[in-house]
Amino acid sequence: MNYCSKKAVRCILFASAGLVAVLSLSELAGAQSAQEKPYFALVDLFEAGEAGYTTYRAPTILISPKGTLLVSTEARKDGFGDWSDINTIIRRSTDGGKTWKPPQTIIDDGLNAVNNNTFIVDRETGKLHLMHAINYERVYWRTSSDDGIHWTAPREITEVFNTYRTRDDYPWIVVAPGMSPGIVLQHGKHKSRFVVPVWLALEHRHRPSICTTVYSDDRGATWHAGEVIARDGDLTKNPSETVVIELSDGRVMAHIRNESPQYRRAVSFSPDGASDWTTPRLEEQLYDPICQASLARYSPSQLLFSNPDSSKKKEKALKWNARRRENLTIRLSNDDGKTWPVSKVLDSGLAGYSQLAVDDKGMIYCVYERGNVYERHGKFSPKYVSVAKFNMAWLLSGSDKK
Repeated sequence: MNYCSKKAVRCILFASAGLVAVLSLSELAGAQSAQEKPYFALVDLFEAGEAGYTTYRAPTILISPKGTLLVSTEARKDGFGDWSDINTIIRRSTDGGKTWKPPQTIIDDGLNAVNNNTFIVDRETGKLHLMHAINYERVYWRTSSDDGIHWTAPREITEVFNTYRTRDDYPWIVVAPGMSPGIVLQHGKHKSRFVVPVWLALEHRHRPSICTTVYSDDRGATWHAGEVIARDGDLTKNPSETVVIELSDGRVMAHIRNESPQYRRAVSFSPDGASDWTTPRLEEQLYDPICQASLARYSPSQLLFSNPDSSKKKEKALKWNARRRENLTIRLSNDDGKTWPVSKVLDSGLAGYSQLAVDDKGMIYCVYERGNVYERHGKFSPKYVSVAKFNMAWLLSGSDKK
């Protein structure tokens, strides 16, 4: 075990000896060889109280076409809540997470809240794109052509969301992209389409709500409102933060946070990421304490999933009957999300929102909220935003396999 400490960066490195049995090499296309050793590293990038910010929340991670890691976070200045004075801050790494550049503020809208940073990586053009909200009432689009160092001035695109008021008779007062990443479709007649998950709500408290997507067929120049995926109801009560991912057959799967008493993720499928969504169903295999979660593709047929699996503790610990955010777990599917036979706990402590990314060498990254500023029961505001880096051998070594 090695431990190193630098200003604003604390890391723990772990590498165990011995070989592990892995899946077939065809399932591990583009990954490390079957003889690799398990590897795990953890770095704290942001700590509550640093740089004058009360806490850092809702982290995202992306890997640029040049291989640069970018982690963003909502830096909350004057409070813990979603309506605080919030700025968007990023840190960049050009060496696979070994070292990180100093924090960089890319959006500061005065006393307003900058919410729900939702990134898109366009590998065809090399550009990075960012959709975000201001005070959950206006939505903007920005682009970077230099690997996330500089970003264009914001272009407002709120008008597309007014379609839900007119077309769907849904007079929302809260609008929120992602915050899971947008995707670029790779198959079929809609190849290169940008698809961004969105949720909208009728009240300031973010409820009742619906979830949907917006899409662009001209790389963000114009946007269109997709069909509603899920509405507030008995099955998908208050659907909100949604992950979208393109499956190997070209369909798009929406993976939906919701507040159903079954505490399960909801799923729906579309042929194009915008229309003909199937009736949502609860995914019995995937527990949901009512928290944001993440999906990422590892290989043509393999998906990774992360969220806090606190299923062994039944008490309602947070608002909206949510259960404790702890025991962050990584799961692996070998069949495009039909089954999830492999799981491993990444962090058994308090842990909240997370997001996954995979580089071209098969190394997996998970940024997540870790620890808690509060000591008393019933409050969750993370002490750290951390990045875990690990390989498939680590995930399979000592994992729970069904």
